[in-house]
Amino acid sequence: MSGDRELHVMEWPRSNIAQSMCIMDVTVTCPNFVDMDMFNYWIQGFSVAQTCSVLISDPSVEEFSITANMLTSHVRDHFTQFALIESGLRHPESFLQACAYRQLPITTRKQLVQKYYSIDEHLLRELVGRKLSAKTRRDLSEIAERCDLRVRSCKRQFDNLLCVARRTEDLPGRLVDNIKTHFLLPDWLCECYAAVVFILTNRFDVQKRSLAYITFGDLVYCAGQLMSQWTTLVRDTRGDASATVDLDLQFFHDLREIKPLAEKKDYLDKHKT
Repeated sequence: MSGDRELHVMEWPRSNIAQSMCIMDVTVTCPNFVDMDMFNYWIQGFSVAQTCSVLISDPSVEEFSITANMLTSHVRDHFTQFALIESGLRHPESFLQACAYRQLPITTRKQLVQKYYSIDEHLLRELVGRKLSAKTRRDLSEIAERCDLRVRSCKRQFDNLLCVARRTEDLPGRLVDNIKTHFLLPDWLCECYAAVVFILTNRFDVQKRSLAYITFGDLVYCAGQLMSQWTTLVRDTRGDASATVDLDLQFFHDLREIKPLAEKKDYLDKHKT
């Protein structure tokens, strides 16, 4: 625990005690503290025992004569705290505004949200193009092994991705902006989530063996270009146009008509510049 302690003193006079004496009830409270290093272990899917096995080699354990039971209790207390605030982290807007979490500084709450929605690019490369179904979630143990991740971490990222997709699917406006508004994430992380949701919505097959060399960063870039150049535009009540996640069918119809011309070598040679 850290921070300045607050001392609350309440005086309760008692009729059966001499007037010169009184009984005082004292409560000492501290501002809530979140250990970000411990939070990192938690979101990475470490168990209490696994975390203790890592921390036992820390020099401070020997310096302060911390026993195994004390360390286990310490880690368990932190993990319990994280489990209690997880329901709030699933609703970032409320988490940053609700009175129930005001005991945490706003900077701490923002940092917790960003860490909770952090992603592993290798995992998302495995998930992009797959349906976010119960079957895919059951297969996460196999995917976790290939990505060298813990299953708990994979399940957290899968559930977060599913949550983002469901809460933004019917919202008007740019997908990146909607994610940023409702999940309060940095731009680069919003773009990553938007890319996956866009590819899933349009059912692009990027799991082919011939596309295995394409990285997740490549997919994010391609999806960003498609969303900005190849999707339909809708206008809001103010008349401002914004892109949706739906591809422009007329544009694809025009491409189909151009394709035979592009395949004719003589035509291409004639119009070379």
